[in-house]
Amino acid sequence: MKIKLINPPQPNSLDDKLDPPLGLMYISAFLKEHGLGVEIIDLPFIEKTQWKEKIGSADLYGITVYSASLYLAKEIAKIAKENNPQAKVIVGGPHPTALGESVLIDEPNFDIIVMREGELTMLELGQGKPIQEIEGIIYRDGKKIIRQEERQLIKDLDILPLPDRGILKINKYTRKVYGDYATSLVTSRGCPFNCAFCCKGIFGSKVRFRSIESVIDEIKQIIKDYGIKHFLFYDDTFVLQRERLYPLCEELSKLNIIFRCNGNARYNTLEDYQMLYKAGCRELAFGIESGSQKILDIINKGVTVEQNKRAIVDAKRAGLLVKAYLMIGNPGESKETIEETKKFILEADPDQYTLFTFVPLPGCDIWERPEKYKIKIVNKNFREYFNIAGNNDGGLVIETESLKPTDIESLKQELLRFLKERGQRGVLQDYYNKCKTNL
Repeated sequence: MKIKLINPPQPNSLDDKLDPPLGLMYISAFLKEHGLGVEIIDLPFIEKTQWKEKIGSADLYGITVYSASLYLAKEIAKIAKENNPQAKVIVGGPHPTALGESVLIDEPNFDIIVMREGELTMLELGQGKPIQEIEGIIYRDGKKIIRQEERQLIKDLDILPLPDRGILKINKYTRKVYGDYATSLVTSRGCPFNCAFCCKGIFGSKVRFRSIESVIDEIKQIIKDYGIKHFLFYDDTFVLQRERLYPLCEELSKLNIIFRCNGNARYNTLEDYQMLYKAGCRELAFGIESGSQKILDIINKGVTVEQNKRAIVDAKRAGLLVKAYLMIGNPGESKETIEETKKFILEADPDQYTLFTFVPLPGCDIWERPEKYKIKIVNKNFREYFNIAGNNDGGLVIETESLKPTDIESLKQELLRFLKERGQRGVLQDYYNKCKTNL
């Protein structure tokens, strides 16, 4: 059985060569552990004229699909079928997990959807288990499309081998943390919060943590094999449990590494930020979204403006460089709420910013129930479903009660001008040079 896992480009991304495809590397390692042959095709590094040759022939092709790259996944599937008409094309990731059967109906070259986590399901497909006995998939049976039972999420993440970093040239990626080349990893899966704009279909609401020993082993292996000592922890919940965070930070402090992670303004304290700094954290990012309490309540952030402000102030007091993720065009957005966001920025004074355009990604509550949020989705061309691009364009696909897409764009440009005047502190990722407004 020959299996190829394919990572499509993300043309609208600021830089789609930032991080290796961690999800595919987990699947690759798991399949190899069970004796299957696997190759990862990382298309952001391959000229389109070479796709057909590089994709080559396989028995199973697995493609990661985000909403904005769906059209490219269709092109890849067509090439795969041309290379081997008998092959099965499997798609997984946020978009097919959220939209299910409609994805197969829309694209005849897709054969199977893997819902949620992919390791166990891809193993059974690779081992040739009868398709009607495999949980967690949607598949074609002639003209019928059949949805199988949902597969339970993996309870013990330590059963998974470390990601197959050796299958790719890790040092070719462009991620930097605190001014030096870095790579990404996760210490958990799942998120317990219920932000209305977030789709949690892959990893669910229950947080599953890897053991501290497993995390430390992975970092040591990366240092030994690749000489990388700067890291980005992608977890939404890295700082969530103090009873885990503190012993983890104690172990990290022994490794002499530098890292960035996401903070949580709901729970973290000055002491937490000081512990993170001692462990090697130098950059902390918060999903602030808006400086308006009205907006935070509408999108169900579960946090107050004052909590967000205190988190930024305390993290900076601990010596951390703080980044604020902001969104514009949320349900309820208006010129007044934008002014509240400007006021928040002036008072909290984060070091860096990234401004995203709100997009109701399939699977999130706002996508499922737009009428509840008093918005109208005016564009369902998924090619437009991206948040930010190299020139700060973003998908303008909704209208609110008071704002048309063109109004959202005007307010975004106004906020960008304000942020540009404020400037940013610290070393910025290289991709910021691509942005016309330097944000």
